[in-house]
Amino acid sequence: MAWNTNLRWRLPVICLLLQVALVVLFGVFVRYDLDADPHWIEKKMSGNVSSDLDNEFYYRYPSNLINADFCVGSVCVAFGAVLGKVSPVQLLIMTLFQVTLFSVNEFILLSLLEVKDAGGSMTIHTFGAYFGLTVTWILYRPNLYQSKDRQSPVYHSDLFAMIGESFHND
Repeated sequence: MAWNTNLRWRLPVICLLLQVALVVLFGVFVRYDLDADPHWIEKKMSGNVSSDLDNEFYYRYPSNLINADFCVGSVCVAFGAVLGKVSPVQLLIMTLFQVTLFSVNEFILLSLLEVKDAGGSMTIHTFGAYFGLTVTWILYRPNLYQSKDRQSPVYHSDLFAMIGESFHND
């Protein structure tokens, strides 16, 4: 029996299942303390709030947003290593694992080993590069050389590349 590689149904189903799993995990593990809620929306409606509370999330959780940006940077570095070798479903699963392992790696380096990582060269770039290379190595298929004739350029691919480069803004 041949394995069906049609992404028309597989990608949406996996995205939906992952979304349901994240909602369930959020519901199980996150606790919301009503006493800690500043009720800033109600205060704002009554006119007793300064303009600083408009961006309260950014004031209360700035390091979380920065860490999320760093994690996305690491995923983008790994994406460059696997570009053209994986399907969208594999990218989704790779990203799920990478975000988790990025957090573990960052905790080990910065908290346990107390490494000073100026510019995020170890936690972002090196981790992303090695993670991407590891995923490429794991997904390597030894009989891939048999499709070498399909690796040559085609007319429409070259045409789109030329058009994209012609209108590229520097």
